[in-house]
Amino acid sequence: MKCIATLFIIALFWLSVTSPLPISQIESTWEVYFGLTIPLLICAYGFGFILRSKTTITNEKIIQSWIFNKEVLLKDIIQVKLIQVRLMSWILVPRLILRTHRGVYVFQTADARVLENFGQLAYGIKNTESK
Repeated sequence: MKCIATLFIIALFWLSVTSPLPISQIESTWEVYFGLTIPLLICAYGFGFILRSKTTITNEKIIQSWIFNKEVLLKDIIQVKLIQVRLMSWILVPRLILRTHRGVYVFQTADARVLENFGQLAYGIKNTESK
C-alpha cells in the first residue's frame, strides 16, 4: 500500500510540474499556488502519515498511530469484524472493525503478522487465508 501511495504522490507531482496551463485561464499567480501547490501539500501531508503509521496488537490493547492515534482495550470490545477483499488486497487494505461501549473503531493493516493476530481475534484461528 505504501508503494501505491508513493507512486500516486510522484504522479501528482509530475502532473503538476509538466501539465501545460492555458495562460488565458490564469488570472494571477496565487491561483497557480492554490490550484496546484496546496492540494499537493495536503496529499503529501497524508502520505507522510501513511509512511509513519503503525498498528500494534498486544494482549491488552490494539493501538494505531496515524493523524489521530487510536487505542482500544481488548476487554472493552463487544463485537469484532474483519473485512478483507482478497483479490483487491493490494489496494484495499484489510480492516478490523471493533464495536465497544464508547463507539466504533476501524483499524487498517497490511502487515501479515498483525493481520494474523486480527484474524485470531475475529475468528479464533491462527491463519486468515482461506483454503
